[in-house]
Amino acid sequence: MNFLVVVALCLAVPSRAEFHNASETSRKEITEFIKKGLAAQKVYADEDKNEKLRLAALFVSETSIHDSALQDAWLDAFNEAEAAKRLRDGYFNAAIDLALRAYGIPTEAEWSGIPGTVANGLMKGLAAFFNPVFSEDEYRVVLDAKEEPRYLKSRIKDTMGATWEDGRVMVRLGAFQYCDSPKVRIPGARKEACYVRQLALTLYHEHVHHQELIGAGWLSHEEAEAHAWEAELKAAAGLGITETSTPEEYRAIRDTFKRHAKAVHDARGDRSKLSPAFPLPKDLEDNEKGYWKWQGELSRVREQQALLKKRVRVRQHVDEVRSMLDSSCIAGPTPSQAELDRLDYLDVKDYRELRGQPVAPGATFCGDRLWEKVIERLAWAGRLDAAWLDGEIMRLREEVEDRIIESIKKEFLYMEEVRRSFAAGRSYIANLAGRECSAPGRMSELEVDNLRVYYQWFEEYQERVDAKVDIFVAVPQGLSGCQRALVSRWLVLRWLGGSGSSLTVKMCNEAAEEVAAKYPPPPSSGGGAAPGQDPGWREPDRIKVPTLDEILDRLRKRR
Repeated sequence: MNFLVVVALCLAVPSRAEFHNASETSRKEITEFIKKGLAAQKVYADEDKNEKLRLAALFVSETSIHDSALQDAWLDAFNEAEAAKRLRDGYFNAAIDLALRAYGIPTEAEWSGIPGTVANGLMKGLAAFFNPVFSEDEYRVVLDAKEEPRYLKSRIKDTMGATWEDGRVMVRLGAFQYCDSPKVRIPGARKEACYVRQLALTLYHEHVHHQELIGAGWLSHEEAEAHAWEAELKAAAGLGITETSTPEEYRAIRDTFKRHAKAVHDARGDRSKLSPAFPLPKDLEDNEKGYWKWQGELSRVREQQALLKKRVRVRQHVDEVRSMLDSSCIAGPTPSQAELDRLDYLDVKDYRELRGQPVAPGATFCGDRLWEKVIERLAWAGRLDAAWLDGEIMRLREEVEDRIIESIKKEFLYMEEVRRSFAAGRSYIANLAGRECSAPGRMSELEVDNLRVYYQWFEEYQERVDAKVDIFVAVPQGLSGCQRALVSRWLVLRWLGGSGSSLTVKMCNEAAEEVAAKYPPPPSSGGGAAPGQDPGWREPDRIKVPTLDEILDRLRKRR
């Protein structure tokens, strides 16, 4: 039902004795405020949409709520929307205040400072100033003259202003956006003049409602609207609104007046056919339910926003302090007391919640240990002392130096092991190949296992010592053709298996028999090789080569 508040459904044009057109200077100033407010509204609408989308995305799951990039994007949109909203409200309210004075629409404060009182309805006897402000609020809770709460609801859609039952006047976004509406199609050259006229008309329209509310009182929704639109229609020409010069605006006023006047005429004195000017008891109950549902939704969103703002602030503060500590630990100077005092400290309870949380990826040992000490101090004292921090940093630096020395020792010992294993592997594989070339098919499981492990050492040597070394020639020079061919075959077989685990005794022996058949052993040449033996051959040592894990475990025990 259309009786909850009296609203300006279309644009109004004034016609009271005190109402007059504004000066050109005032109109220009009002226009500038409106244009700036509309620009801020566009930013607000875009960023408010972004903020809501990102807020919803963050609360999809427990994982998404920790997405730091999405948190920062949300906070940027939230801050941009809030800033734009403040600008919008400021510009629009400045335009309202200037228009009231420029068009001669008085407030009670300008008359006598004494407000009128509501003549009838829910708020009868309540003081009611005429003081229009910009607002898009849908619900209000108002105490009546008996200090009983009344739950009121406004129809925002397609309205330009609203006068509530207690005399409160609110100017809606429609009062500023009407001239941009595609339904109206105001030509660009006339749009700026339209902005000012429609704001003035909205204010005058609500002034008529307000004066009637504190005068004779509202009789019905249709009668109240007919009176306001009639007053506008009579004053239209004073603002330059005519059927020929501004047909869009003129027709809107005329047609709306006719609609409400016809409703009053058709009732023919039967007031039951008219809409009540004030809500009925059932409507007040519905308003109360709607109000608390609206408040619940607002509360839920605000709790989510507060949680996210806290998460972002805590994370940014932790990053700032951690960066400062890491820098001081590595080489930088200890922060001065003035630098520590400038930190935007969290509450003590926030620091207590941070105790024991995982360290950020990439943290240094010194920074990690120092952070643990700092967070424990902040959890009780709430602030940092430069002298205490300097002492902790010096002690940790000494500990870091000891760790660096130990790490260097460990690395040196390991590199020695890599080089020894690399050299031993070259000799072992060459001798193993020499034996297999002379008497193929004799490889044991231990020898194949050693072959696998030595190939791992070769790769470790490439990665840690010399990336350019060629494993194909990483064996002693001066070998026979059979030895070289067999070393290459073993390598190929290992690479085909990926990790070397696919090498089997059967595969290695078959490879040795195939290669040896292509390189028959030469007769003894007196060069020291026994008849039937491949040159360079000697029986390989039957050893068990230590694996990388075994070497690392040995080094850990040595420490």
